[in-house]
Amino acid sequence: MPDDWLGSLAVKRATRNLLLNLARRECTRITTSRSYQPFPFDLIGKFDLSREEVVKTAVTAMGDTALPVRHEDLFDLAGLLSTMITPAEAAEALGYGLGLLEPLLLDGDDGPWRAELKPPPTVPEAIAGLVWAALASPWAERRWEAAHAVRALCALGRGAVLDALADLADAGGGGAFAAPQLHFYTLNARLWLVIALSRAAHDQAGSVARFLPLLEVAGRRSESHVLIREFAARTLLSLHARGLADLDAVRQDELTTINQSKLPGIERVVGRSRARIRSSADNQGFRLAHDFDQYWAASLADVFGLSNDVVEKAVAGVIGQLFGPEETGHHERDVRMMRRQFDNDHYLRLSSYWPKVDDLKFYQSAHALLIVAGQLLDVQPLEMRERVSDRFDEWLNRHRLSLRGDRWLSDRRDDKPAGLWLELPMQGPSDRLGAADLERLIMPPGGRIVASADWETHRGFIQQRVDVISVLVSADRSGDLARALQSAKNHDDYRLPTSEGDEGEINRDDWTLRGVMRDDESERHLDRYDPWAAGLRARIPVPGSSVLTAIGATGDPMDRFWHDSRGSMKLRAEVWSDGEEGDRDLVHDRGQRLLATKGALDRLMKVTGMHLLLEIRLRMDRVETRHSRYSEKEKMDAINATRYVVLRPGRQPEFPPVGARTRRGARSRARS
Repeated sequence: MPDDWLGSLAVKRATRNLLLNLARRECTRITTSRSYQPFPFDLIGKFDLSREEVVKTAVTAMGDTALPVRHEDLFDLAGLLSTMITPAEAAEALGYGLGLLEPLLLDGDDGPWRAELKPPPTVPEAIAGLVWAALASPWAERRWEAAHAVRALCALGRGAVLDALADLADAGGGGAFAAPQLHFYTLNARLWLVIALSRAAHDQAGSVARFLPLLEVAGRRSESHVLIREFAARTLLSLHARGLADLDAVRQDELTTINQSKLPGIERVVGRSRARIRSSADNQGFRLAHDFDQYWAASLADVFGLSNDVVEKAVAGVIGQLFGPEETGHHERDVRMMRRQFDNDHYLRLSSYWPKVDDLKFYQSAHALLIVAGQLLDVQPLEMRERVSDRFDEWLNRHRLSLRGDRWLSDRRDDKPAGLWLELPMQGPSDRLGAADLERLIMPPGGRIVASADWETHRGFIQQRVDVISVLVSADRSGDLARALQSAKNHDDYRLPTSEGDEGEINRDDWTLRGVMRDDESERHLDRYDPWAAGLRARIPVPGSSVLTAIGATGDPMDRFWHDSRGSMKLRAEVWSDGEEGDRDLVHDRGQRLLATKGALDRLMKVTGMHLLLEIRLRMDRVETRHSRYSEKEKMDAINATRYVVLRPGRQPEFPPVGARTRRGARSRARS
């Protein structure tokens, strides 16, 4: 509408009538929702029309129609009516509606009304109750969503909500947000709360300081739960570093060594039997979760040189103290399982890793074991082993976060890079990969070189998988080695070293072959099911320490960027994922790569006096899902190609041709 029309009374009157007729005709599409609102409420003020008039017109039209309406329309109508009545009238209408539902309620629900079911009086307390209940959820994804919510509340400075959350953590229990017949997982809530606070303390320390009284109690040796006290200790140390907690040297040392043994270690006795001895816990005590004794209890017993039954008895004893002697570990005690709330999720537990969903037996067993671990650490010496400085720390690593420090997997999730898909002919030889294709793979736009990579990308149901391995090789052997490897008939008959210290490294006389990456083959642990991580793997492409020293680069805490002394970025690590690998219905892109500037690689080669050899493997084939199995497919020939590239300082990359031989000529046939 032209601007000069807006001053016309006739135009205003006509437009006003048009909008009211639109509200009358499309009455079922007018709602109080602030998302996807089709009616132009932002324009009605220009035509002397109020929101109340539009809503009243729509409600009147709904009342005049004789056409049947959907239940969704009735809910929308309730929303519109709520804007036209007083709070007292709204409460009366709600009470009347709930009264109509009273005969439909089952006797086994929450039972008669009692004070514990009364909702909190304020919105911040209600939000805190919702978050606290989610932190205690049996489902790991839900707990991690709640942990992210705690971080967001800290970032937004929602002090009233955080104070209410601290009160709930101090009191325990779920209150109005927990079903009385279901066991409230208080230890889950406490653990995931301190996990969230430990991470938030790095960025929003001021908000986290509200939890100081709770953290002071949790961050002591008297708190036997080794994970709760460890994350609480980390949080306190972070607050102290930012001047928000006053800790003397003794207290700092206590927090730093909160999960270290104070007792001298003992030598391992070869031949000592650790066979499991049948105990009273087997017959009349608590029955541990399936395989729990093998994958959880046995590993802890081995750390202290104990037999399995000692740890299992201690776990059963802690469960009896915390949850009562009536807890036996039988599935009949788990109301959620009896109501089939878990479906088949509880069968997806992965040996020694925290599962996707905690049934009651696992919840009690896992937390009791972590408490027993803290108790044993005070009274039982560790059994020493060669090449392991702290066996308890090694054991605890299995139950910590996947990445080092307080980083979450989701912290390292980057945007998926563009241009990963390599355009190749759909039909042809299985090794159809030319030098131009290789150059596009290892030299993406931006002027950097892919020094290490492992990614999967999809187009429809066709998958391309790319692996790039870099090694340092003696300068006078680099070309010969590249041609020899390229001429191999089967590239799976050998492997190059993938990291510093790899057993495949060679260092003999004038012949050197070294890996350049840090050995970081870690598994996902506590944050495996964080939905914001979207199935991200725990491996980050980080250069080895000797490589960083040669380049003269220093990394950031997230292992994302490395800069030289002048602040120029030399290396960048990217890690991305679109979804969990176990999803059988969809295909997901995921991967990681290390990008390096040409100058950084040239300096590495000059300092070491060696050349870089890159091995690039490309696999391209179909990937089947339940949805693609019976669909019509485009014809294609699979690709399985391996190529080598030699990098020399100050020179262009060399791509040995397929079938190339070394400088000595063709390989001679062996004599019989």
